[in-house]
Amino acid sequence: MVKIRLARGGAKKNPFYSIVATDSRKRRDSGYIERIGYFNPVARGQEVRLQLEEDRLSHWISQGAQISDRVKQLVKEYRDPSIREKQLAKQAAKADEKAKKIAAEEKAKADLEAKEAAEAAAALAAEEAAAEAPAEEAAAEAPAEEAAAEASSAPQENDKKLLVGKINGFFGLQGWVKVFSYTNPRTNILNYSPWSINVDGDFQTIEITKGREQSKTIVAHIKGVDSREDSQKFIGQDVYIDKDQLPKLPKGEYYWHELIGFDVINQDQVKLGIVDYFVETGANNILVVKGNKEHWIPYIEPFLVSIDSKNKIILVDWDKDF
Repeated sequence: MVKIRLARGGAKKNPFYSIVATDSRKRRDSGYIERIGYFNPVARGQEVRLQLEEDRLSHWISQGAQISDRVKQLVKEYRDPSIREKQLAKQAAKADEKAKKIAAEEKAKADLEAKEAAEAAAALAAEEAAAEAPAEEAAAEAPAEEAAAEASSAPQENDKKLLVGKINGFFGLQGWVKVFSYTNPRTNILNYSPWSINVDGDFQTIEITKGREQSKTIVAHIKGVDSREDSQKFIGQDVYIDKDQLPKLPKGEYYWHELIGFDVINQDQVKLGIVDYFVETGANNILVVKGNKEHWIPYIEPFLVSIDSKNKIILVDWDKDF
């Protein structure tokens, strides 16, 4: 008899479940007939929590397949998102008081920082007025400013760029913007300068004068942008950096983008497919391999055996049927 149930994967504290059609007479770890979806209970941000191929589910039901109670609940949730929304509403109500407290603390902190910055600026202005700066210093700074302006207008090639974030909203009234960072930790995006954005097919650089982590997002100020009207044109823009801005890694370590497209084979020398993308789950990351079927392989030992960067091959300890 065919049964539709969950098949657990992922790490101990970061589970990931495949929704599978399986032979109920076989052991739970003996593989499955077909994977028809997945459930990620720890999905965060833009990650998809629940995915289901309803046409395949209907097919197996028509063949007499039995559905586990947990999968029945997930099917209801998939067909009626309001069920999940009600659950989230309860969680939001519980967290509302805490959020207000955090917001008040953040505002007090921001007010204090603004006061300190104003005092520092006033002190600096007084020092500059008292001490006449040599003309040579001003002359030395001018060429550097001209070079920066020239670089900011020069388009760059796509294959030299790496996507690191997205400008997704306004912050305040002084031209600051919110940035969704793809780096880990999220504040790492502020370590790279300059940023680039794609304007009508050409890359243009932008200079970030200030930036910080604000609650669960990144906020930044773009040079020359001092009002909401000025920052409007940047909303929705992807943020790129030059790949050569990344720090050099020790031998044997790789950035994820360097491994995309590598062949993945197991220890039986069976090719499972190629690296399509990575999924961050918290405790460990997932290597997503596309081939005759999709494999979600933990990107840690002992599942990850070796990486041959010269021949673009990743060797894994993973069954071809899982």
